[in-house]
Amino acid sequence: MTIAMAASELFPYVKSGGLADAVGGLCKELSRYETTIAVIPLYRSIDRVRFGIKPTEIAFTLELGKKAYDIKIYHAVFEGMETYFIYHPILCDSDTLYESSDNDLRFGVFAHALCVLAADHLSIDVLHLHDWQSALAAPLAKAVYKLECRVVLSIHNLAFQGVFAKEAVERLNLGWELFTMERLEFYDQVNFLKGGIAYADAVSTVSPSYALEIVSAEYGAQLEGFLLHHQEKLSGILNGIDTVEFDPSHDPSLGHPFDARHLDNKRRQKEALCDELSLSDSRRPLLAYVGRLAEQKGIRELVEVIRAVQDAPLNIVILGSGEGIYESLCKTLQRYENVKIILKYDEALSRRIYAASDFFLMPSTFEPCGLAQMIAMRYGSIPIVRRTGGLKDTVADFCDLEGRAPSEYAGIGIGMEACDVETFMHALIKALSLYGNEAMMREFIVYNMNKDFSWHRPALAYLALYRSLNP
Repeated sequence: MTIAMAASELFPYVKSGGLADAVGGLCKELSRYETTIAVIPLYRSIDRVRFGIKPTEIAFTLELGKKAYDIKIYHAVFEGMETYFIYHPILCDSDTLYESSDNDLRFGVFAHALCVLAADHLSIDVLHLHDWQSALAAPLAKAVYKLECRVVLSIHNLAFQGVFAKEAVERLNLGWELFTMERLEFYDQVNFLKGGIAYADAVSTVSPSYALEIVSAEYGAQLEGFLLHHQEKLSGILNGIDTVEFDPSHDPSLGHPFDARHLDNKRRQKEALCDELSLSDSRRPLLAYVGRLAEQKGIRELVEVIRAVQDAPLNIVILGSGEGIYESLCKTLQRYENVKIILKYDEALSRRIYAASDFFLMPSTFEPCGLAQMIAMRYGSIPIVRRTGGLKDTVADFCDLEGRAPSEYAGIGIGMEACDVETFMHALIKALSLYGNEAMMREFIVYNMNKDFSWHRPALAYLALYRSLNP
């Protein structure tokens, strides 16, 4: 079986969030069992020299609308992962990955080029698409290019769907016969993700709970009815993390590497981070948030809770960037001596924060999967999460276990049924109580660090899904 994995970003080449980590981790693991290649745009920001990216002899022209687009294909094998890169200036030379006024054309070109590559130059059995940026390749593959391969679409976040003016139909040679409520039409616009759902042989989400949630009005982002109609091909497969990349015993970002048997170095790492960030008294519980600053992440409630507890004997650090309104909210916390706000993306610092923190905060309003809570548990930080989507699947509240082990997918943490200040405060009280019980705290840390959050089980589940589809 040959699998082609298509996405708009892929670690280590280009990354803006968890999508890159997820696709990269899955590709690596699948390659242990079947021939797996990745296909992504060759953005201007990708370092061609570092990754050994070379031009191939594959080149072709797309005739879309009244314009011609000359496509060039590049290739690399880096750390055992084979990748094809699609290049055209309109797709790849934007200053940002997604903040562009012509994203319909950019990722329409990507989808068309992907289908031509699959039809004429690669022999593949499964075309696995990820999120709206590649989802248009599903209707193109089935209705336009008539590819014989199976098509799988993974939804990493339903909130982003790729919705554009209906002029995209002619601009991208989609054909007005596809512009119907059963296919691409969405309130008199074109919806790339909806088209992908309509035409894919199977649709997956990145956690079992999210697959159940998105057929409801609360989480369905106006596609709940459409997803319910296609529910028989909808399933949820929990993401994993790259446990080689995220390994506190060999992480070069850490001054004091540690594993579950040597937690003294975790304490030393906490002391070092407190010195680095000028936080006093490292014996205090250290709470951390690392991630995007966006409405989905519960940042407003997080800020309100920090204001309420800033006099308590604890330290808090927030590392992230995002929407201006939430960056401004976080800046209001900078006047508190025991709160450190770092408004940027810093991979190495994020690893030190994971490793040093006692508790990791994820009060998300919704979370399709979430990787941060799994990384936090691998680095010995107890997660405090809203019980939604993948957070519900991967974190069991220690008060609910009553001597029982969590499910095979879950570690141990603290769960919140809602994202409001009162519930959040109650969760913090539980956390401080747990912190005072050193033996129990250590037991949970060791359990979480030994949990298998790797891509092994998800990859086997995807292989089973591929094989269940008719060729």
